[in-house]
Amino acid sequence: MLEALGLDSPAERFYKAMLAHPEEGVAGPAAITGLPELEIRHGLDHLSALSLIYPSEQQESGFRTLSPDAAVGLVLARQQSDLTAAQMRLAASRAAAAQFVAECSTLGAPRGEPDSERLIGVEVVRERLSRLGASAEREVMTFAPGGAHAPEDLRASRAHPEQGNDRGPVRPLRVGLGHGDTSGRRALPG
Repeated sequence: MLEALGLDSPAERFYKAMLAHPEEGVAGPAAITGLPELEIRHGLDHLSALSLIYPSEQQESGFRTLSPDAAVGLVLARQQSDLTAAQMRLAASRAAAAQFVAECSTLGAPRGEPDSERLIGVEVVRERLSRLGASAEREVMTFAPGGAHAPEDLRASRAHPEQGNDRGPVRPLRVGLGHGDTSGRRALPG
């Protein structure tokens, strides 16, 4: 039950037995749980590492258990601290990645075209479309001059938009545009 809090099953059983029988030292909970000596030692080490038990000269067992509400609060506070540290590392990674991309984006980019982007080669176009699709929130709309796409282009375009992102699925919409023939203009479902 407490594995989500970092406490394995044998250590949890031993902790509960220590709480239920504090006057019996380590021998009582060991007999009650029926755990082998190695698992008991591991459990005591684990409980001590999590600060759920601590040394006590006043207790016969040599250990004093932390109350369940204090123990859970301590473990959750530790997990929150770990999560905050991970979020800070992620934010630093994102900032470093954005700086790297900004520094590298001007390398090899054509000058004098601030409102456009030039992509050369099918693979470069597919990779850019994949990045755009991954960052889309609700819908990806493609205007296709010249009518229908080649089957391999359609397969590549379907690789990402339908899977969406953490904000939900993204609806694809393709609009085929014929050469001067307005009757050829129609919306094609994703």
